[in-house]
Amino acid sequence: MKKKFICMVAASVAALVMLTGCGNSDASAGATDAAGTTDAAKATEAESGTTVAGTMSTIKAADYVTLGEYKGLPVDYNIVDPTDEDVEEQIKTNLASRATESEVTGRPVQTGDIVNINYVGKKDGVAFEGGTSPESGYDLTIGSGQFIPGFEDGLIGAKIGQTLDLDLTFPENYGSQELAGAAVVFTVTVNSIKEKVTPELTDALVAELDDSCKTVDDYRNKVKEDLANQNMSSAVSQAKNSLVNQVIENATFKEIPTEIIDEQAEFRKMDAERYAQNYGTTLEIFVTQGLGETMEQFEAECREYAEETAKEMLVVYAIAQAEGIELTDDEAKEAADPYLASFQVTSFDELKDTADGKYFVQFLQEDKVTEWLFDNAKLSE
Repeated sequence: MKKKFICMVAASVAALVMLTGCGNSDASAGATDAAGTTDAAKATEAESGTTVAGTMSTIKAADYVTLGEYKGLPVDYNIVDPTDEDVEEQIKTNLASRATESEVTGRPVQTGDIVNINYVGKKDGVAFEGGTSPESGYDLTIGSGQFIPGFEDGLIGAKIGQTLDLDLTFPENYGSQELAGAAVVFTVTVNSIKEKVTPELTDALVAELDDSCKTVDDYRNKVKEDLANQNMSSAVSQAKNSLVNQVIENATFKEIPTEIIDEQAEFRKMDAERYAQNYGTTLEIFVTQGLGETMEQFEAECREYAEETAKEMLVVYAIAQAEGIELTDDEAKEAADPYLASFQVTSFDELKDTADGKYFVQFLQEDKVTEWLFDNAKLSE
């Protein structure tokens, strides 16, 4: 019954580690093992200590793409200084993360409250699948937009112990065909109300928030410094994305190997599955109810994404091969070490032949090339 929500389908760990790395996959075709690594690629690794992973370890990028201009490209690089308003908004966000919940007894439901409710949704008088709360109730933050339009607003003003009927209509684009555009009635009982209490920023709290700070002024200065660093990182990321887009536009592509597209589509699907698991649900429920799409639409989007990603990979690896930009085993291991537990492995050697490991190394390899593009670009502020 929850409304469509935004899919952050990027590998949760891989997104954190796009800091270093990039690879030379200049391996000729040869016998391929179960991990997708050719004999020639293994020989290259043994000789140079270079890490290559996945399908790109079996392909010479220059066979499928002709590079145009890629060195010395112009790109905007604008770092925005954080304002005092930015600092105060960030402090509010930080304080909100320290908020506590307090029981409310003397007033009805308001926006921002956390209400524990029991509900049953019925269509044409019959309860529909997924429309009934657990017996223990469901904690809902009013105004969060978790449920379909009208549900949360309909609870504003309700009192503890009150039961009310909400006459609602599911959105036309809802993921379930049975419920899309359907008129339903939710019978809802308010069991309890809690409100969030945000602490006041004091010197004592500052010491808990950041042990490098002793006073409120210290903390404000630290927040401003952190925001400035974030803005710089954002400016670099935007510049790198722009540079890669220019390289793609300047390049000429031959037919893209289907094995690259297949692999990238599988990576995309793997991301979505991980995201669904984090929410305690299945991929199909995530796609149909969370994204409001059919599985066929989702598969098509994965394929479209994979085709665009394949182009990016080919130009990145072609540059790596042309410029001798390599990701070494030592670099990959150093980058992987903090995240081994997240991947449920104990060593990089164990990680690198898994699907997660190939994805991880791919990010490292690509980022090393984009760093090279950035270092050799013409930056305009």
